[in-house]
Order: sequence, then C-alpha cells, then structure tokens
Amino acid sequence: MSSNKEPQHRTRMLPEVGALVTLPMHRGEQRGIVVDNTCETGWCDVLLDDGELMKWPSVQLKVIENESR
Repeated sequence: MSSNKEPQHRTRMLPEVGALVTLPMHRGEQRGIVVDNTCETGWCDVLLDDGELMKWPSVQLKVIENESR
C-alpha cells in the first residue's frame, strides 16, 4: 500500500533583490539590502548600510515591511 502522506518539501521564499532586511550580528541587528538571491544553497548577498557586502543565510534574514529604501 502506498501512503498519500509523502514528505512535503518546504521551500522558503528567498527575499527579493532590493528588499530591505535585517541581519542578526554580534553587534546587534544590522540593516541591509539584498543585491543577489540566486544562490541555490540558500545564501544571499546583502549590502549593509555601512557599504560592506556580505553573504548571509536567507533563513536568518528578516524582511522589513513598509519602510522606504
């Protein structure tokens, strides 16, 4: 007998390019803008407010809603 309860693959939506996000860091939350979200491993390139470009796991990014860029 086959079961209809096959494992569901969870797919987390990557933040869109240009999305304003916060990243948890040792010095508190930092804000940045997603500049590339095409990585298949779930990492995004984020440009921080101070101009630093970082790779960050998309699962840790929090999209800031209703805020101008």
